[in-house]
Amino acid sequence: WPERIINEFSIRGVLLSPDLKLTGQIDKIEFLTASESAVNVVDYKTGKPKSRREILGQNKNASGDYGRQLVFYKLLLDRYAGGKYRVMTGELDFIEPDEKGEYRKEKFELDDAMVQDLIKTIERVAGEIRSLKFLNQGCREASCEACLLWRLMGEKLSSR
Repeated sequence: WPERIINEFSIRGVLLSPDLKLTGQIDKIEFLTASESAVNVVDYKTGKPKSRREILGQNKNASGDYGRQLVFYKLLLDRYAGGKYRVMTGELDFIEPDEKGEYRKEKFELDDAMVQDLIKTIERVAGEIRSLKFLNQGCREASCEACLLWRLMGEKLSSR
């Protein structure tokens, strides 16, 4: 067990750019060194444990959202309080057993290249939201009720 941890760590107001502020809440931070700069971030997950490939989005129907969430925590903490913490690893701790009754954790090394990829995604999506471009794109999920409603409303308005 790590000797020093912080649970439920809230971060607010980390600037990605002058007009883009990030916030988040990390389930647990584990300090890896006596100087308390190198850390492991832990995110607890409910539901069926996922494989490493699922977490990273490397399976056919996997989105990679869980892995991206760990990278987001690295982004937040790396920019928090002038770089007070250096996130070395991220860990998903599944609190429900798998089909064999075993509890699983998956730990990943997190690097700056992953953070840079995530920053590009965040900036792109934020730009689409600000320009309202996302309204015509939708989420691309065939069964999304919100997108269906938006399309139906658009058809009604254009037929007037």
